[in-house]
Amino acid sequence: MDGDKVKSRKRAAASKTKEEKKVRKEESDTETLEDMILTQSDPEPVEKREEKAKEEAVTSTAAAVKKSLPRKAKEADVDKATTSSEKASASKLPKPKNRSILQLKITLSDINPPIWRRIQVLNNNTFYNLRQHINEAMGWMSDRSHQFVVHNPKKNSNILIVDGALEGITYDFEHNRGRLFKEENTKLSKYFSSPGDVVSYEFDLGDSWMHQIVLEKILPPPGPKAEYPKCTGGKRACPPEDCGGVDGYHHLLEVYKDPQHEEYEELIGRWLQDLYPGYDPEYFDRKKVFQKVRMWV
Repeated sequence: MDGDKVKSRKRAAASKTKEEKKVRKEESDTETLEDMILTQSDPEPVEKREEKAKEEAVTSTAAAVKKSLPRKAKEADVDKATTSSEKASASKLPKPKNRSILQLKITLSDINPPIWRRIQVLNNNTFYNLRQHINEAMGWMSDRSHQFVVHNPKKNSNILIVDGALEGITYDFEHNRGRLFKEENTKLSKYFSSPGDVVSYEFDLGDSWMHQIVLEKILPPPGPKAEYPKCTGGKRACPPEDCGGVDGYHHLLEVYKDPQHEEYEELIGRWLQDLYPGYDPEYFDRKKVFQKVRMWV
């Protein structure tokens, strides 16, 4: 009886063990199947996907660069051809004339001893520029009405070179054997082409200060570092403005030289010293004049 019980327990234990093994196998198979399903459906890890994306980007960029090389080369050829064409066209354009330097001597008319200045200017300056240079070199303090006059002895006629303000005033001049030009549009080289050429400059049409401008010589083109205009010489101080022109200036000098003159206190002690303190008719400082003229560069 006891032996049967023992055998029965052994068979039950064996059956249980067999059943447990079967269950474990089924669980193992289930896990394997789940792993297979997860492996097929789950995407790649983030790190792996980023690495793969970088590789694809590099490959794509390399392909794009390779593809663009012929096009870039063609563009370079086109640019090169265009540049060559532009250079060829530029070479056909007329070359500008070489610049030169005009040495001019400006002398106030009807005054003795003479009041004069020597300046050097570029030949491609205009009469507008020359007017500024003359006023600074001479010492005229204000920008008053003015005009340049070129006389043509062969035709017995004059050419006026004026600024815009005088254009209307001198309109009738054109109908009286004369020609009219704007100073800002007229180059010096047009009327200063040979040594000895003369142009007159009238400053302040009320007092009528006449200047004779003579072309003394034409100098070689300036170097790359040369600066113009230049004032290279002169004598005596500029007359005071509003003194009455040449006649008024002569009278002023007469009174200036005689402290006992009845007009000395009024004309020299008050009017002249108030407007021109320390005025000396014989004074001239080339360096100061040079600096004033250089302001117009």
